[in-house]
Amino acid sequence: MKNQLTRNAGWAAYLSGITALLSFAAYIAFLVFDLPRTMQSGNISQQTLTGDLIGLFQALSALFMIPIALALHQRVHQRAANASRVATLIGIVGMSVLIAFSVLILLRMLTEPQSGMQTALAFGAIGVWLVIANYFARGNVLPARLAWLGIFIGAAYVLFAIVFWISGAANVESSEALQSNISFLVGYAALSLSSFILYPVWAIWLGRVLRARSRVNTVAGAAL
Repeated sequence: MKNQLTRNAGWAAYLSGITALLSFAAYIAFLVFDLPRTMQSGNISQQTLTGDLIGLFQALSALFMIPIALALHQRVHQRAANASRVATLIGIVGMSVLIAFSVLILLRMLTEPQSGMQTALAFGAIGVWLVIANYFARGNVLPARLAWLGIFIGAAYVLFAIVFWISGAANVESSEALQSNISFLVGYAALSLSSFILYPVWAIWLGRVLRARSRVNTVAGAAL
């Protein structure tokens, strides 16, 4: 059962990383095709195809995080049972909130500005999970460099959530106001670097590690 969860989490990590990369590709398309029109209109509530694709791929990436969270909890709970349990719960709640609000935006039931605070808090919750899970997994469950990369990504997610809250970005209604909000821009840059570039690296690397562990366990089990 443990090995099966590890194997599934390995594939889920690959898929989470790949969908995060697709989200990055959609973001590049947004910058090229839709951002100029958004800036010209000044309406940040305007929904676009590229924006929808970003949200869709982010939701899929978050969905594939759930098996990862369960697998890491299974492997580190003996080392830090309470911390791992709480972190996993916080992470899964954050992933679920991110998925739910992405779907609501795709269905045109909400706009991105209307869901900004909830989305930021969801990233913050995922960040808390990444920091705690990678901290306790470093060395014995995950390679130290992989774990520290995960901790860095998680810290950037938490930073974004804090900055989004204190900067008042949730109440901004125009693109010009966002452009002049320096603290928000710093937090958003940290989130973009982490979620679009560093997270796919972490997730795909994690997938390789978990798949390798699964193969080793399968061979060991067959030998017994």
